[in-house]
Amino acid sequence: MSVSAIIPSYNRFKYLLNAIESCRNQTLKPVQIIVINDGSTEPEYYSHDFGDDVTVIHLSKNSCYIFGEKSPGGIQRNLGIQIATGDYVAFLDDDDYWLPSKLETQIRQMKDNSIEMSCTEGFIGSGAFDKDKKYKKYLSEHFMGVLKQIFFSKRLIVNDFPEIWTKRLLEIHNCIITSSVVVKKDLLKQVGCFNRLKIADDYDCWLRLLNNTKCLFVKEPLVYYDDNHGNGREYLLT
Repeated sequence: MSVSAIIPSYNRFKYLLNAIESCRNQTLKPVQIIVINDGSTEPEYYSHDFGDDVTVIHLSKNSCYIFGEKSPGGIQRNLGIQIATGDYVAFLDDDDYWLPSKLETQIRQMKDNSIEMSCTEGFIGSGAFDKDKKYKKYLSEHFMGVLKQIFFSKRLIVNDFPEIWTKRLLEIHNCIITSSVVVKKDLLKQVGCFNRLKIADDYDCWLRLLNNTKCLFVKEPLVYYDDNHGNGREYLLT
């Protein structure tokens, strides 16, 4: 079971290098690391040697100019899906970071449960991921106050998130961290990949996928979500 990693990126070169490094550090190596450079103006995108294990697609202009509207990432991810050779694709935003056992854990549990889509709990913080720092869990700690009000009254969550998510759960609120998703490539193509939307194109895609499968939720935090979104302090590269 092979996995292609897809990373859209725009003008966050130093963040991107950390994201790529987290792909390389996986205990289950992705067969491809695909970077979609969305017309970045930072010169390093074009001069840097990313290595033989990284495929970079350079858009001549930012997708906002090419398609006439701002894209939240779906357009770029679709380009990556088109050239992905893996059986599965895994999405990673350029300012987020995968923990080393992420892909191996998800693929193993998906195989054990015969499920074609999975997501995970994550850590949330500001700035570069520090393995020695203690972070809040994104869903069960940082976000649970909001989720309790939404889900507990509907009895979809009792004490904790279930292991298997259905469309009924997700259509109430999007709980999926995009950088945690691993999904069967053929299933993505079957539902038409990402629609061209100005907002929430990921949420729209997850709901269409859940018409055809269920989503396995891994309760172990396997992704780091940077709530600065690349606009805060720069990552310190080591």
